[in-house]
Amino acid sequence: MGKDELAANLFRLTQTRAKIRNEKIRGQKALGNTAEMVGKAVGKT
Repeated sequence: MGKDELAANLFRLTQTRAKIRNEKIRGQKALGNTAEMVGKAVGKT
């Protein structure tokens, strides 16, 4: 894994954590859906 991919993964993780915290998302299914949604959005960029 190169530096660019590592940076993208870190960005995805921090954005997912921020969205979960800001929107007070709870429950395993909702958390998984949020992670998937953020991952797709980051992947498009």
